[in-house]
Amino acid sequence: MANFLKSLFFGETDESEETKLNRNFDVLKYDGIKALKIGKNTYAIRCFNEALKLKEDVEVLEHLVGAYNREDRMEEAIETAGRLVDIEPDNIPVLLMRANLNFMAEKYEAAIADCNRVIALDATCWRCIGNDRLFVSGDYDKGGFCRSIVAEGRDDAVYSGL
Repeated sequence: MANFLKSLFFGETDESEETKLNRNFDVLKYDGIKALKIGKNTYAIRCFNEALKLKEDVEVLEHLVGAYNREDRMEEAIETAGRLVDIEPDNIPVLLMRANLNFMAEKYEAAIADCNRVIALDATCWRCIGNDRLFVSGDYDKGGFCRSIVAEGRDDAVYSGL
């Protein structure tokens, strides 16, 4: 009760720096999530970047990748996904997310490298990506790329040219 009255009249609390940091981080994180939900991507990116200055967090990085992707800022999305891979190098969904971003940015060698890394971690992990269906056209290893990122219930049409 004394602390409450003290903070009410004097505006001071016995809050530690770590508690303030966590509170500010949470405010920025959840403001960014709210902004992302209502389509304010630029504000969400700013909130997430400020939150990451306070504390490195996997969930914030994932939201930041999504925000960059919505704004069509692929290079920054790939860089942020790379930070996620550095934090969790054996996380298959994170590797597949970066492979997908590299594919959309037409960086096929990097996408194939991430997919091969996923196969090296778990050759049977077809279910990790749901129904995403991507394939590479051109002179790249089309078959290896397809096999690594196409869902288990595949179309024969996707594989017809392989």
